[in-house]
Order: sequence, then structure tokens, then C-alpha cells
Amino acid sequence: MSSLASLLAALLVCAMAPGTLELLVLSLAGSLPTRKFTRSRRAGHASPVRSLGVVVPAHDEERLVERCVKSLCAMKRGDFELRILVVADNCTDATAELARRAGAQVLERTDAHNRGKGHALELAFRTLLAEGVEALAVVDADSEVSPDFALAVVERLRAGADGVQVRYALSNAAHSLKTRLVDVAWNAFNLLRPRGRDRLGLSCGILGNGFALSARSLTRSPYVARSIVEDLEHHLALVLDGQRVEFEPLAFVRAETPTHAKGLKTQRTRWEGGRLKVARQELPRLAKALLAGRIRVLEPMADLCLLPL
Repeated sequence: MSSLASLLAALLVCAMAPGTLELLVLSLAGSLPTRKFTRSRRAGHASPVRSLGVVVPAHDEERLVERCVKSLCAMKRGDFELRILVVADNCTDATAELARRAGAQVLERTDAHNRGKGHALELAFRTLLAEGVEALAVVDADSEVSPDFALAVVERLRAGADGVQVRYALSNAAHSLKTRLVDVAWNAFNLLRPRGRDRLGLSCGILGNGFALSARSLTRSPYVARSIVEDLEHHLALVLDGQRVEFEPLAFVRAETPTHAKGLKTQRTRWEGGRLKVARQELPRLAKALLAGRIRVLEPMADLCLLPL
């Protein structure tokens, strides 16, 4: 029995090694001083970006959607057109009416068989791109943004970034000891880790909230991610296409985390289950790209090898 236990322990350590090494490297890189953003860094990919569409996917969000839209309407405006589009996805409450009242354009979607954020984003992106919008951002309906959100993402995209992820923070971190601990882990994964990737010249990832993509990026890699972790799914498609998402730590989007243990457990279980499914689907493709000499896919592969937290 002791030999079998030792063997299982050794296998477990080997399985954890890639993800553990990845976290160590990214943590060290993320601890380095922040590099000043310069416009000329990717001048060859520069794009004018004369319009930005902010998409808010919402399912029965009447409690918070007005606050979200008002936060978006209060953003600082630049020399570009700003469109705010709420996708009321299979809503049974007053989400659409309240979003319109707050100042947003509303697209109502009803499809009992194809539900979820991925389907809502796919429809919104297709609609806005057909109308000539040159960049698209995503903000969840339970969130608020910093006043410089639009200016920051447009500046990055104009300088040549394929995509931008701003800092994703919690708005209720001080609610209890549990949420304070959640906030520590949240910042480790949603601030330190993407900053480390960015410092190493890697794609920082998409966190599902507070990200933006250029029309050029979406034309090359259309948004067809429909899993429970659609952000991870689409980011892997971008990496395989040779695109890079840059991290913007000064602008931010913030949302509430569940305050009860049951809510936290349910949220975490859904995320981890979705990650495992995507890992099974995408690891073979990433491995094939790595064998073809595309070394940048190594970090996303190691990330997928992380065991559930």
C-alpha cells in the first residue's frame, strides 16, 4: 500500500508541476515594476478606432443594470463614437426597460435552446460590426467601470493591440473576512498573473469582464465561444491565431462577489467544470501548435494543466 501511495503521490506532483511552475514565473514577472505604455510599441498594427461599442450581456439583471449603464454613460469621452448596447438575453423581468431608461440601446434576444453569455455576445458583436463599429468591449451587467475605461482601451487598440483586458476588481471586498480572503486570491489571479504575462510579452488573457477587442481581431477570429468559460475559450482561439491581449492595470471594472459560502462554491464549481471541459478540447490543438514550433502556446498549456482550486 505504501508503494502505491508513493506512486500516486509522485504522479500527482508531476501533474501539478507545469501549473505550479507557470504560477511561480508569472508571479515573479508580475512583481516587477510596471512598464510604461508607449504608443509606438506595436506601430505596425496601429488602427484608427473611430468608434467603440460597449456590450452589456444581461439575463434578468433588473437590480443592477441601471447602475451599470449609468457608469458607462458617465465615462470620459474621446474623439470617437461611443455606443452602449445591452443584450437582454431571455429576460423575464424589466432589464430591457430599465436599460433603455438609463440611456443604453437594447437588443432583446429570446431563444430557449441557445442560452448564455456566449450566444448573447456573438449576436451583439455581429450586429455592431455590421454597423461599422471598429472596436468592441464587454462589461457585465453587475459591474461598474472607472471613468477612463473607454479612453484607456481605445488608446491601446489604436497603438496596435489586438485586445485589451483592464483590471478586474471586487467592489465588496470589505464585506466580511471571507470576501477579504477572496479578494487576495482574486488579485493574485486577476492582477498579478495577467501583469506577469504582459511583462513577459505574452497574451495576458481575457477575464470575461472589462475586455475589448478590435474589429480586426474579431474578423480574424470570430467570437463563437459558447461554453460556461467562453472568455477562456476565445482567448485560446486568439493565441492559436497569433494574437495578443494587452493588460491595462490603471483602468478597471469592478463587480460584487457572492458573499455566502453556497454562492461562492456554486460559482467556483461552474468555472472549474468549464475549464476542465475546455482543457480536454483544446490541449491537443495547443500541443500540435507547440510541436510546430509556436513556443508562445506553452504558457496557456501550463495554465490549463492547473488542478481545480
